[in-house]
Amino acid sequence: TVLLKSGVMDPVAESVLQAARDLGLALVAVRTFRRYYPNESLTGSDQEILFKKILSNDAIEQIVSGPIHADHLS
Repeated sequence: TVLLKSGVMDPVAESVLQAARDLGLALVAVRTFRRYYPNESLTGSDQEILFKKILSNDAIEQIVSGPIHADHLS
């Protein structure tokens, strides 16, 4: 799972918040992410290269392996 780091602008999340406000819904926060499911034949080092070098930008994104927990979102 690839998430934007805290403090990085998330225009899609902002659009969702605005749409919710327009509909009269009260949301506290919205975060977007991308989830990838690697091919099971990839080795651990190949998966690391795939996620850290190709599918994400370390300057603005964080990688979470496994389930997402609240502490990943702050």
